[in-house]
Amino acid sequence: MLAASFARLSMPLERAKCTFLEGVALKGSGNHRAAVDRFEAVRESGIVQKDPGLAALALVYLADIHVADGRDDLASSAYAEAVPLLQKGNRPAAVAHLKVVIGETLRRQGKLSAAIDAYAAAVADYDAIQMATWVAYVRVVLAQTLIEANRSREAEWQILAALPTIDEQRMVPEGFAAVALLRESVRQRKADPKALLELREYLKARQ
Repeated sequence: MLAASFARLSMPLERAKCTFLEGVALKGSGNHRAAVDRFEAVRESGIVQKDPGLAALALVYLADIHVADGRDDLASSAYAEAVPLLQKGNRPAAVAHLKVVIGETLRRQGKLSAAIDAYAAAVADYDAIQMATWVAYVRVVLAQTLIEANRSREAEWQILAALPTIDEQRMVPEGFAAVALLRESVRQRKADPKALLELREYLKARQ
């Protein structure tokens, strides 16, 4: 309703912001089809020159949905379009998130080494802007990918780096079994992939 009001008042930027937020809400509720429509509307709204950062964010969320739904080619196209806009719009958090999306795409394609590099770059970016919970989450994702690449020792380092933040920020409920299993598996120098997956899925649902 608000977006429609802004349209009647010839306020395209404000309308695009409302449409973007509607897309975020739809994505969060699992309605990917409708969310894609909203992000595409922002993409085509002509607000790139006025707010390149907003246009880029819409593309990042669009790429995220495409990755989740297995449309890697569309995801690649969206984040390739987003990169220069993010740089112009000064959106460091969005740049970090885009690197996570790129990592997911590369991982799905079996390009584990490149995916690991993308995740590591995202960790560094989130750390630079002090987004501690995102640093911890991406470390968990990175650890999963390292295990898939038979780099278990490096995965253990990422788990050990993530666990203090998970505890301090209370990212999981007290007594969460997966965390206890990970602690023990790392102590025994044999990271538990199932516990890591369970932790990742829980954290992802809360991001």
